[in-house]
Amino acid sequence: MNYRDLAIKFTLGFFLACSLNPQVGRAADKPLNAVVASVNGRAITLQDLQKKGRLAAQPSLKDVSSDEKLSKLVDQLVFENILEDEAKERQISISDRDIERYISEIASQNNMDLDSFKIALKEEKISYTDYRNQVRGELLKSKIANSMFREGTAVSDDEINKYLDEHPEFAQGGDKVKLRQLVINKEGKTPEELESITEKIESAINDGDDFEDIVKEFSDSSDKAEGGLIGVLAITDLSVKIQEAIKSLDSEETSDKVDSDTMVHFFHVDERISGSSKTTVSDDVKKMLENQKMKEKLTQYFSTDIYKKHSVQKKI
Repeated sequence: MNYRDLAIKFTLGFFLACSLNPQVGRAADKPLNAVVASVNGRAITLQDLQKKGRLAAQPSLKDVSSDEKLSKLVDQLVFENILEDEAKERQISISDRDIERYISEIASQNNMDLDSFKIALKEEKISYTDYRNQVRGELLKSKIANSMFREGTAVSDDEINKYLDEHPEFAQGGDKVKLRQLVINKEGKTPEELESITEKIESAINDGDDFEDIVKEFSDSSDKAEGGLIGVLAITDLSVKIQEAIKSLDSEETSDKVDSDTMVHFFHVDERISGSSKTTVSDDVKKMLENQKMKEKLTQYFSTDIYKKHSVQKKI
């Protein structure tokens, strides 16, 4: 996480205490538990870092400043603390039952019961406690996002009319879809390579990653810079194969892979738009713009704005 907007301040209190108290730091085998960051006045120390990373030994400040993995671990601890405080402000809580239910759903999606899933985590050298903490953070973030969705975003008539003027295809009759694609070219890839790429894409989709980001990472198509955007198209103008792939999809859902002789496709429905009347079209465009604004708002919030709401200081 990038904290360009955060002021970097140095916490000297611990070292001052060391100089005044001869009992502190006397034993050479007990490294100083220095503060590496704080969130709303709550210290994050080297010991916290060691515990979070399950490190064999406590790192030093020098280690943290020179090791990118340790620095990212500090960022992670900062973000987790911010999420906890943000959730308290919004009176959001996550129960053990919520966590266990979510993990059970993930296990079920992988055709496992909970015990088998725990074994699989162990084989991947992932602590079940660490995994539960990760799930807790994801659930907190999701609930915070849901509370922001309920707050809504405003879209004016002028914004709707401007969008319709810039996209005359919306005014045409018939149901339409705003469609994106991810294209994998089979040429030059072994079956094993193709299967590996496809599995990574499917895993990212199942994890709820942003489709545009997945496209930018994996697609072989020239439209990858635009997130694979094909455009707004009438359903009747789509090939039978594409219609079949997306027929059961709602807005913000992605198809299973669509295989051809030379390529593998994934299609993503941004929005379904009814063309039955001008009023309906305007309503659909309003909904689309609201979703777009909210998506941008959430991205901005969790990457930047949430840090401005809370007092964050980093020593490293």
